[in-house]
Amino acid sequence: MATTVELMYSLNEKEIYDGLNASGVFQLSKKKLFIECAVIILFALIFAYMTITDFQWYYPVLMAVSILFMLFVIFAPKINIKKQAKAMNGKNVRLRIMMEKLIVIDEKSNFEVKLDGKSYYKIVKSNIVIITKNNSVLIIPARAFPPERSSELQARIMAGTKEKIG
Repeated sequence: MATTVELMYSLNEKEIYDGLNASGVFQLSKKKLFIECAVIILFALIFAYMTITDFQWYYPVLMAVSILFMLFVIFAPKINIKKQAKAMNGKNVRLRIMMEKLIVIDEKSNFEVKLDGKSYYKIVKSNIVIITKNNSVLIIPARAFPPERSSELQARIMAGTKEKIG
């Protein structure tokens, strides 16, 4: 059996969005998001109090800016993921699966994922999402694997990576 297999596939916007969203690369941890929102709400409440007790025209403006900033902190990651998914929609991916690494061949560059246990994988709607130690994301749809070698290749990828929990 050949030790190197080459796959060609393209991903649609939904597959890319789901994969990037599940990877967690573009999102703050829940704890960090909670702390940032709490601090911003504290500022908004201070500006609201100052508006009531000692009205200056800029206090309500600063309160509104605080609230807008909090909304930005919450929604910016989702907007960024949506933008990236749109940009990558329909692009062809050429993936070479070897025993010790995966190589993504792009028209711009080669991207390599070593199967040394330092990267993570997550199954998202029958796609394998691989997150590298430097937070790069590779999405491989199950339909890209040749049917006769699908389980072998998926097992090879999963054996060389750790499952991402959460």
